[in-house]
Amino acid sequence: MASRRPTKQKNYRPPQPRNLTTQPIIHASRLIQQKEKKNKVLIRERGRILIEDFYNTTYHLKNSVGIDKGFLTILYSLTLAMFSMGGLIGSLLFSPIVDKFGRKGALMLNNFLSMGSSVLMGLSATIRAYEYTIFSRMVNGICTGIFACAVPLYLAEVSPKNLRGGIMTVSRIFVVVGILCCQILALPELLGNINEWPILLSIPGGMALFQVLILPFFPESPRFLLIQKRKGRDASPKNGSGGGYDLNVDQEIEELYQEDQAEKAEKVMSGMKIICYRGLRWQVVSVIILMSGQQLSGFSAVRATSLVQPHVGHCVHPANVSLCFCLQVSLSPRSGAVPQVIIAELFLQSSRSTAFSLGGFMYWLISLLTGVIFRQVESKIGSYSFLLFWPLCFGIFFYIFKIIPETKGKTFLDIRRLMNPCLRLLEGGPTLFSSSALIVPTSASGEL
Repeated sequence: MASRRPTKQKNYRPPQPRNLTTQPIIHASRLIQQKEKKNKVLIRERGRILIEDFYNTTYHLKNSVGIDKGFLTILYSLTLAMFSMGGLIGSLLFSPIVDKFGRKGALMLNNFLSMGSSVLMGLSATIRAYEYTIFSRMVNGICTGIFACAVPLYLAEVSPKNLRGGIMTVSRIFVVVGILCCQILALPELLGNINEWPILLSIPGGMALFQVLILPFFPESPRFLLIQKRKGRDASPKNGSGGGYDLNVDQEIEELYQEDQAEKAEKVMSGMKIICYRGLRWQVVSVIILMSGQQLSGFSAVRATSLVQPHVGHCVHPANVSLCFCLQVSLSPRSGAVPQVIIAELFLQSSRSTAFSLGGFMYWLISLLTGVIFRQVESKIGSYSFLLFWPLCFGIFFYIFKIIPETKGKTFLDIRRLMNPCLRLLEGGPTLFSSSALIVPTSASGEL
């Protein structure tokens, strides 16, 4: 019996030592991004499955046949779009409501509307009509559009100048906490199932009822009472922005009178008037750019489609993968309440509500357009579609760096005096340090 010779393996290489640092990072990056994408898909798809099942059941009960898949997709897209459309309507309704009923009155009125919206959403499962569900979704968007403008405006006007930015920014934390609570309650084990989702949609009504009970104990904006309603006695120190703080209330009341005199040319500002008013031209441009920057930073597109695809860990250096995660985490809150803080500080009392209305309108409009257009662009050029955002981000950064003044610890009149010289410098007028540049415009034409 012939002995078997051992076969030689060609091109044999001894095992190479593995990189004990890089390999775990690669595998961790893969697991993290796959887990993150899976969570995003589950959160997004869970609501979609519930709504589509509800529409399918409703259509079958009405027509005794199953719903067409294309028509079901249209209904779901329309349901999502109606929320942004409601936000647009709410932003347009905000300015006349808040100027007629006051800052606190607008919040009270919108809370009653929010309770009605919650009842409409909660009855969706009982009425079983997709037209009704889409309409209730739009009403919910109207409430959100008003709240998104009314809350920061109220906080800006009742806060002392040294705490204004902090108070308005802290309010954003509770928005994130609310989103977190909604994500937890939307789990299938809790309320995110076919039987309990009407209860989930009715929960905001309880929060609105709680606000209706406690808002009467909150003061009305002293700026609104003194400047717009001419109720100087009601704008007393106890209603002032310095309650509970060691501040000079008399000085703040004097500031209100000075602001009233300085804005005589800006009384009763409507949407078209504030756009056409020459004295506020660049302030309006700043509102449009700041609110557009929140949506055109690419973050909304990142939330719609995963920034890092599952195969990135195979072909990208782990440091780049980690950088993507760091950027995604840092961009998660976007610029938060900072644009709203700046908008509140760039305008005086009578034009501030219209500025918030304009900013909210731009926010919801660009949010709607980004969600519709980006999907079409992404289907054509893939991940290169994110390159469309960087020129916009650079332009917005340059505008903020050159035009927007530092507002920390300054009154609204001080900020107006700082803003106007910047604009005059661009148009060839006096510089920042000239004495004539520190005059607040009070003429009827609004000329500087």
